[in-house]
Amino acid sequence: MLLNSFSDLDGCHLSFLESFYKNGAKTWCIGPSLLYNDETNGTHNKSPFSSNYLDWLNQRISKPTSVIYISFGTQAYLSDADLNEVGLGLKMSGHEFLWVVKSQTWSPPDELEERLKGTGLIVRDWVDQQRILAHNAVGGFLSHCGWNSVMQSLSMGVPLLVLPMNAEQPLNAKQAICDGVRELMSGEEGKKVREKAEDLGRAAQQAVKEGGSSYKSLTEMIDILQARQTGVSN
Repeated sequence: MLLNSFSDLDGCHLSFLESFYKNGAKTWCIGPSLLYNDETNGTHNKSPFSSNYLDWLNQRISKPTSVIYISFGTQAYLSDADLNEVGLGLKMSGHEFLWVVKSQTWSPPDELEERLKGTGLIVRDWVDQQRILAHNAVGGFLSHCGWNSVMQSLSMGVPLLVLPMNAEQPLNAKQAICDGVRELMSGEEGKKVREKAEDLGRAAQQAVKEGGSSYKSLTEMIDILQARQTGVSN
């Protein structure tokens, strides 16, 4: 079994996972797979492509980790009322934000749109999420925590603030979002979370390099498959 993760994150869980399968089952942590792309790996050091949202972030380069990025993916659904709550919570937090909204029906009520002016940027088009998370102005990610988003965020050392989507949530979530964003971006616990995320980011980058844990696991898996293929051929 191939696992798109790395040993520093999930290594201690492998034996438990393997216990669900027949004796001799083997799991290889080979991720984060996105970092095997040379263009993606080390993207912290690359100049971002020109776009309105990256231009907006570039204006905040002098304020590292000051912006929280918000995206709930393509599968998660938020009603217009839920999106209003998110917007109010972001405004109340006092932190700048870059918010990707997939809804084609929602637009901020006039009073909310006015309150959001100068605080953040709302984007409705496709974005290069990996480049956003790699930008030095981004210091947090408010997410539904789909696995791809988790791997992208941790690979760049960006801490996550989770907004669950699969359970019933109270509509008046604005205060929880406000408090969570404030703590993550400027609180003492947020500093600890950021340090841990940065540690995991370095571990993820190291894992896919030659000699790293994921690199070795991938090589081992390939060697085993090649040996079996040779045995069948003989």
